[in-house]
Amino acid sequence: MQISKNQLVKIKGRFEEFLSFKTVSIGGLIYSSEISKNSITLLNNGKIRLIDNQNNFSSKTLEIVSEPFLVGFENFFNINHRSEVRAYSQCEIININLEDLNEDDYSFMINLCKDQASTFEYLFIFSTLKNLKKNKYLIDPKLSFKEFKKNIKFQNDNITEEDQIIYLDRNIKGFRYGQIINGSIYKKFFGSEENPRIAILKRDFTKNFIEEIEIKKLESIPQDKKL
Repeated sequence: MQISKNQLVKIKGRFEEFLSFKTVSIGGLIYSSEISKNSITLLNNGKIRLIDNQNNFSSKTLEIVSEPFLVGFENFFNINHRSEVRAYSQCEIININLEDLNEDDYSFMINLCKDQASTFEYLFIFSTLKNLKKNKYLIDPKLSFKEFKKNIKFQNDNITEEDQIIYLDRNIKGFRYGQIINGSIYKKFFGSEENPRIAILKRDFTKNFIEEIEIKKLESIPQDKKL
């Protein structure tokens, strides 16, 4: 997740006593979903390569990015999507162990990055959409990662009943991370003062397959709360 210098300063200030600095040489492992489940990593200096080992797109390299960058944000939601990050140049990184953080710290981080998504959250969204119908892609399999990202927005102003939404926040009201809902359901359960973290599929992206989308995760909503 590309973050601003201001966000980096806020994170470092909030968690000053928990920061663990490390230098990583070119090609060295920065982050892996297999061994970094309980941590987040800040790129303080250098460039990193974000890798998709599941080959969802034409290249395993999803992005090459520079500091400041946050890796592992999905760990706040216990989402273990296969991911790997390696140093593209010599890097200075900062690791933060999530076991050192409390509930307020979690809320601070989620609110700070509310209108953004991590690279591997985009992969999670892509996989969710791709697997809605068995053996049939609902999105163009030739789509590049960069193009796919352009079709997701995070500002939830002016949501319509037809909007297709992916819930990307902690579990509340029977909703859980990764659940697909429409704008009508969102408006029914979340008022103007409630503003959960969500991703909205742009309408020109969904128009060719919107009728195919199954709101198949609604069984997780309690029966008395369903429409």
